Amino acid sequence: MDVFGGAPRFVAYPRTFTVPDGADAVLKCQIAGEPRPTVVWERDQSPIYPSARHSLLEDGGGIYQLVVSEARLEDSGQYICKAKNAVGETYAAATLRVEEGSGRSGGGDKPTFLVRPSSARVSRGDDVVFMGRVDGSPPPTVTWDKDGKALGQIFESSHYSVGQEEGEGWHHLKIFGARPPDAGVYLCRATNVYGQCMAAAVLLVDPGQIQPPPPPTTTPPPTTTPPTTADPPEVPDSPEERERPAGRREGAPRRPKVKVKAFAVRQGKHAKFRCRVTGKPKPEIYWRKDGALVAAGRRHLLYEDRDSYFTLKMLYCRQADAGLYTCAASNSAGHTLSSVLLHITEPQTKFRSQLRDVEVRERGQAVLECEVPAGSVPSAWYLEDRRLRPSAKYVIEQRGAIRRLTIKDVTMDDDGIYLCQMREGGRSVAEVAVKGKIVKRLPRRLSVVEGENAAFCVDLDEEDVAVRWYKDGELLRETHKTIIKSFGKTHILVLVNAGAEDAGTVTFVISESKSTSQLKVKGRSRSVPGPPVKARLVCERVNAAWLEWEPPAPEGEGTAGATGYVVERQELGAEEWLQCLTTETCAPVQVLGDSVPAEAQYRFRVCSVNAYGCGGATIFPGTVHLVPAARIRRHLDDVCVTEGGEAEFAVELTVPVLGTWHMRGRQIQDDERFAVRHAQCRHSLLIRRPALPDNQAQVTFIAHGVRDSALLYVQAAPVTISLAPDAPRELRVTVPDAIELLCQVSSTDAHVHWSKDGRELGPSDQVTLEASGQTRKLVVPSSRTSDSGQYACHAANSAITFYVTVSEPPVRIVNAADDTRAEYRTSDRIVLSCELSRPDARVTWYKDGLEVEGDGNLSTETRGAHRSLIIQSARAGDSGEYVCDAGDDSIFFDITVKDPRVTLRGVEPEARALYQSGDAVELSCEVSHSGAEVKWSKDGRGVDEVPGVEVRAEGGHRRLLIPHCSPKHSGVYACQTTGDSLSFNIAVAEPPARITRPTQRATELRYLTGEDILLECEVSGEGAVAKWYKDGEKVDESGRTSGGSAGSARTLAVKRAGPADSGEYLCAVGDDSVAFRVLVE
Repeated sequence: MDVFGGAPRFVAYPRTFTVPDGADAVLKCQIAGEPRPTVVWERDQSPIYPSARHSLLEDGGGIYQLVVSEARLEDSGQYICKAKNAVGETYAAATLRVEEGSGRSGGGDKPTFLVRPSSARVSRGDDVVFMGRVDGSPPPTVTWDKDGKALGQIFESSHYSVGQEEGEGWHHLKIFGARPPDAGVYLCRATNVYGQCMAAAVLLVDPGQIQPPPPPTTTPPPTTTPPTTADPPEVPDSPEERERPAGRREGAPRRPKVKVKAFAVRQGKHAKFRCRVTGKPKPEIYWRKDGALVAAGRRHLLYEDRDSYFTLKMLYCRQADAGLYTCAASNSAGHTLSSVLLHITEPQTKFRSQLRDVEVRERGQAVLECEVPAGSVPSAWYLEDRRLRPSAKYVIEQRGAIRRLTIKDVTMDDDGIYLCQMREGGRSVAEVAVKGKIVKRLPRRLSVVEGENAAFCVDLDEEDVAVRWYKDGELLRETHKTIIKSFGKTHILVLVNAGAEDAGTVTFVISESKSTSQLKVKGRSRSVPGPPVKARLVCERVNAAWLEWEPPAPEGEGTAGATGYVVERQELGAEEWLQCLTTETCAPVQVLGDSVPAEAQYRFRVCSVNAYGCGGATIFPGTVHLVPAARIRRHLDDVCVTEGGEAEFAVELTVPVLGTWHMRGRQIQDDERFAVRHAQCRHSLLIRRPALPDNQAQVTFIAHGVRDSALLYVQAAPVTISLAPDAPRELRVTVPDAIELLCQVSSTDAHVHWSKDGRELGPSDQVTLEASGQTRKLVVPSSRTSDSGQYACHAANSAITFYVTVSEPPVRIVNAADDTRAEYRTSDRIVLSCELSRPDARVTWYKDGLEVEGDGNLSTETRGAHRSLIIQSARAGDSGEYVCDAGDDSIFFDITVKDPRVTLRGVEPEARALYQSGDAVELSCEVSHSGAEVKWSKDGRGVDEVPGVEVRAEGGHRRLLIPHCSPKHSGVYACQTTGDSLSFNIAVAEPPARITRPTQRATELRYLTGEDILLECEVSGEGAVAKWYKDGEKVDESGRTSGGSAGSARTLAVKRAGPADSGEYLCAVGDDSVAFRVLVE
């Protein structure tokens, strides 16, 4: 987007033109600018005026032409077109070549270069010398220019020098202290009557360490176009604004007043900032984003366009590109900067996942992938502005919402910006960086205008390598129009003064790598009108100028006659031209002193006009001194003020003159009551604190030849009304509190009236109105809810409003008890009551957080201010927390309902009992009422966990039965109810052990010597312990004697019995025993 306007700029540059001698030569260019620029043609630093052989024309499209009729050999050379307006200026140069025709005679040689200037690469601050040797007869005139502009237009005289060696034909151009803006193409032209020749050289200046300029500390006039989105640059309107501020060095870059503007660009679109900066020497330009330096890259293009704008162009913007962009310029005379804020707007349809930048080696494969919102969304792939189609090179895949592009056999020409675009316009952008021998490739395309230089630059990853340049497949070699240079890793191709024949494909080749660019050369097409001729300035009358001229005679093919004329004036010493008048004829016109803004020397020019626009201007020779007459530009106006205020009268004249003020015929002097001011053409009178006697007084201003009057009207100060100090505008009260509304009036005798909801209020039994000094009061002693509303106090045209809200007092429970806990027995009647502060208040009863609903057993009752909840017959389930909620207050009742006390009585008189295993156990008790619930436990645990236990309830009796007890049933048994308990201590013992076999208590046994003795008996309990005795002594086990136990059997064995083993053996078990008389024979 183009965000600038104002300063002149070339839309199309003049191009080199070759004609045979005797033919007409036409140099054309197109210039834009606002205000319309003044265009001047020069040759050899001398302006070209309309004459019989030179015509200056302009058509309606801003196209300017210089026509040289019947061109001669001496007309060959460099012509410069200068355009200038109040905002800035610009220049462009073109060369006219006049070739000798067949009828011309005489001797001589056309200039030729014996030695051409050599290209150079230097560091910042180095001196540069271009040398060339030229031969020709007569000796040619040699001129130098840079990028189509004369050196004097862009360099200070101290920055360069041009000279030649005596008799050798050597010519040189020296540049002192080279700076980055000095880089470019330098053209040396040698011209004589027989023709011209040219040679070009390239200068590269390494910037070294970049040091951007500091922010400016002063604010010079706004003469620079800032990077804004809409507004043109500010233009000074008065001579004071046009003056250069003190301390600002001449030639410093001009800049605007700091004013940051903002604009937005949609994501995926381009953004273009153009900043025009003027100054000598040519300023260095730096672009920054949020304070960080912006470097040129695939998506960031930094260049100076043909309109002399320094341009930053961002391709396919991303969200990360949003920020503050600053163009900073500096030269030896000063610094300047200008900023713009960029916003990136998102499309309505967004990608789920964006493309990512890819880095790939040459001959490798690159894969780009993104995700669209849905699989049905159509999309397309682009390499910058070229749509990609599926091929062996590009594999395009779609899997659901996934979109994938695969680039095969990657070359340097695949390096660039790739886009996946949805039909709705949403774009996802990624950069593919191809790594190889070529570090910086050629631009994909380059467009120049015919006559401009086409420059190509490539950076490699190594030095001293063989490279080749091709144009449409043909190898290029260096000529006077083709510059091919290498500086280390940098390789340059420049096509000087490119023509239509230079358009085509430019290719750079190194080894197996190459980079290509499409060169487009645009042609020029122009037409021009002619300027008036024989302009004459006549000063026969004082303070007036007569202007005379004649219409231009149509010269050359395609010119048109004038249909009108525009006369402009210029104050001597100023730069801008201002329009005086227009006329349709060539009749003389008179310009009077009354028409100029200030006394000065003036000169004039006239421009011819036709349907195509304004043609060239012809300046009238000489100047004239004009003095404007004072006239009223803005008359006095009547002033109406209130008593005690301030009244200001102002008159504006056409020229600065002295004047006096008068009131009621008396001249006014500057004092405490009157302030007299004079600034340029404006005169003012300030009257402080006017009084009522000043009403309708006439105020008159008198100057040389000027008189103007107006009336002063003084009105009494109106009554105003305001809130009294600390008085509220919004009031909230409760019944029956009093309402008091207070306000103050500006006058103690001011009358007021009160209203409520638009209806006027007067004193009554309910309302009292009071007035004391400046205070006004409305009182309602006892408020009611009906007193709510909007009250207003009115005084003349002023009023103040109050908003009153009267609400009922909050409901309170007035008999709240300190202790609302209570216990009840089942079947009791429960009544919960409270008393309210108002009998009409509603209450809601809740139990355990839930609203109580009435039934046959529960009901609510209202008696005056008393509220009750009644439970006819209480049950255990009625226990809980009851709440009576009255809105603003509440009372809580904690109710517990218990069964009547239950008592127990033991049926057996003894509290302890001893049982033997196998006995039946019965524990009994009697409850006070048959419905009581009891719980049985053993040793503190429920009897449900004890096997063999039965619990029975019969009427008022409760029994625990153990049909066959065992020792494990021993313990303390308890019968428990809500209010009583009864315990039983039960002990169960095993029966004493007995010998059950043999039944005889004495048994005789006989054994033979050597036999084993085995004595055996059975006991009643398997756990019974048997002890053996022999002849009254306990038998100790030995090697031959051993006792045994198996189940209920008890044995004693004696191996290999002998006579000594005879005797009485006794088996004792508890209190029982059996004897065995043993005889061993």
